[in-house]
Amino acid sequence: MYENDEIMIPGESGSSSRMTIRDFLYVVFRHKWKIIFTFFAVCIVGFTVVSLMPNVYESEGKIQIRTGRDPLTRDSEISMPSADTAPTMDATMRNAIQLLQTPSVAEKVVAAVGADVVLTEPERNSALARFLGRVKERLSRRTGEVSPDPSILNEEMRLAAERQVVGGIVTTVQGNVLTVRYGASDPFVAQKVLQQILDVYKQVQIEVNRPAITPEFFKDEADKAQAALAAKEKELETLRTRHKITAMDAQLTQVTNTIATLKTGMLSASSQISVSEARIRTYQDNLSKQSTSVMVAQPQGENRLVMDLKSQLVQLRIRESDLAKRYPDGALPLENVRSEIAITQKTLEEEQKNSAAVSTAANPARQQTEMALETERANVAGLRASKMSLEKELTVAEADLAELRGIEPVVRTLEREVSVLENASLQARRNLTRSLLSATLDNEGISSVKVFQQAVLRTAPVGPNRKRNYAVVLFLAVLGSLGLALALEYLNQSLKTPEDVEKHLGLPVLATLSYKEFKSCI
Repeated sequence: MYENDEIMIPGESGSSSRMTIRDFLYVVFRHKWKIIFTFFAVCIVGFTVVSLMPNVYESEGKIQIRTGRDPLTRDSEISMPSADTAPTMDATMRNAIQLLQTPSVAEKVVAAVGADVVLTEPERNSALARFLGRVKERLSRRTGEVSPDPSILNEEMRLAAERQVVGGIVTTVQGNVLTVRYGASDPFVAQKVLQQILDVYKQVQIEVNRPAITPEFFKDEADKAQAALAAKEKELETLRTRHKITAMDAQLTQVTNTIATLKTGMLSASSQISVSEARIRTYQDNLSKQSTSVMVAQPQGENRLVMDLKSQLVQLRIRESDLAKRYPDGALPLENVRSEIAITQKTLEEEQKNSAAVSTAANPARQQTEMALETERANVAGLRASKMSLEKELTVAEADLAELRGIEPVVRTLEREVSVLENASLQARRNLTRSLLSATLDNEGISSVKVFQQAVLRTAPVGPNRKRNYAVVLFLAVLGSLGLALALEYLNQSLKTPEDVEKHLGLPVLATLSYKEFKSCI
């Protein structure tokens, strides 16, 4: 604890003592050689370790990853590897990284480039590693240790190389681009291993996404679906031919409309028959009231007297017209002529009545009524015949409708089955096409992964950061040396100052002697 340039140091008995900066400098001065030795020892060891650390070279490659080909799907009743939904880009990139860091990829990479090449690490090539190896070999010979089996060493080396490959892969995601880095002590080794990682990853990705079901299976499924569809279509066609069905809905609509039209025609015929029968009854009532013959006056040829009277009457009228022009009304000559006209007119009328002959003839009104009656009876007979024809047609139509209604469920069921089989056959053909396409793409090595940047050879090292490491060594050297001095001072229980004597012994200090003075007194 620091308080106003003072340091609290716990005492032996659980109490604490304060150390000022002067005391701290005193401690440093007392242990100066230890601090100097510790500082230089840590620096020498640290600088040696940092200097012996070899350079690390990093190779980089880039992979473009798409969401991939659609998974093969088929009828839901048949189980097969498929995805319910298309994976997102984030999920695709995570899967790609996991696949890239799987042991199977590392195993194929090590098998391709060799475990000794992968394990070309700093500790295997450094002078310190070679020195330690020689020391271990000599110790083994002196102690008589049996050399391990080479096969076991090779297996251990292979496993170590696989761990090194898995642990050395560094990935960075940017959109649909996956950047892959691999570091090694040799730039050519880094490039070779990374290039092999990219190639193996592409092959493994194709193998992982390869459908578990072959195109032959889909071909068999398509043939079975087509055969089932053909059998069901034949059954439906046979049923339609037997019952003369072309289109169930259209025929039902047509028969229903025909029945409605026939019923409407029958109602209209019944109404017209009722009207005609009423007319017949009216005509019959009229005939019962009408006579069969009527009296008809037959004019005979005019006699001589009538002709003379007419001639005389014409002359009198001419004379009246002439007198009317010369005399006013009421004049005697005019009145006399008018009297003669009246007498002549009356005589002519009486003579015409006496000369007319009377006879009997058929009643024309009765004849017209009889003709209308016969016409109406013929009309009724025609309407009744038409109604009977409509009734027969209605019976046939209702029979057809009943037959269609009876066969309709069977036809509907077959049509639905045919529709289902058509969809199944279409889906099977699509699955076959996609399976063949997928197999072709897999055989050609075409996948959703594209390596658009091969492993790059970089001769500039990426590590280690020696300046930072040297600074860390210096900091640790200073901190370790000062910490050692403080620790030694804390563990030293001797009395070093008058204050320590007064504090621990409770006695006043009468005098002080240095170590040299004490030695000279002895």
